[in-house]
Amino acid sequence: EVDSAQQLLAQLGNEQDGEVRTELFSALSRACYIAFLPSSKVKIAPEIRKQTLEWAITYLSDDAAEKVRKGAEALRMLLDQNGLTDSEADKYFGLLAKKYVSLKKDSDGPLRGELLSVMASLCSPQSVRRDLSIRQFEPLFETGLSDKTDTVREAAVDGFAYIDRAAALKRLRKDFVNDGSIIVRKKLISLAGEAGGKEDLPWLAGKIGANSESEPAWQAMLKIFSGVDTDVLS
Repeated sequence: EVDSAQQLLAQLGNEQDGEVRTELFSALSRACYIAFLPSSKVKIAPEIRKQTLEWAITYLSDDAAEKVRKGAEALRMLLDQNGLTDSEADKYFGLLAKKYVSLKKDSDGPLRGELLSVMASLCSPQSVRRDLSIRQFEPLFETGLSDKTDTVREAAVDGFAYIDRAAALKRLRKDFVNDGSIIVRKKLISLAGEAGGKEDLPWLAGKIGANSESEPAWQAMLKIFSGVDTDVLS
């Protein structure tokens, strides 16, 4: 049932089996998210969401990667809605950033990528506390660009793109158009098609014939052609 947050929260507190408790927590997070959507007809007490957020921090603070993922995903859903004060939201943003910074081992790379992706999504134009999240997370996107784990760099590019597409392209075109990650390269090609100009045509032209990058690069060039003068076209 959609209107199940109260029952899930009560059962979560009593559940002894760790795996079952984790699944209950995931269900509770989704139930709270649905209940606080603007279009929702389900009404639950704000205190239930606050308790769910505290459970999210418990999971985020765990040493097990899967529990950290569950906690981060719950934070993504619940912090991207109205109903919390700025100071409350900022506290949770800070805890998410702190957990990311604490993951220093090479083996933590995939988890760092997932956490940074959550932070990037909280900086999207639709995010209700975009200014707060950008202030907390933009420095982490900067350091993420030098991470040797592909998924971390990919999430960092997403973060910069969510903040400002044109500025992200200007910032990244110098060093990342030939990044080791095909996903990063394609993200920059997409950015060029959306926010690029004639200065992007040379490196895009270099992608023509480059396997899977060729067609996206040509489509990006076509979009840029529509806004340049005849000398550039020639």
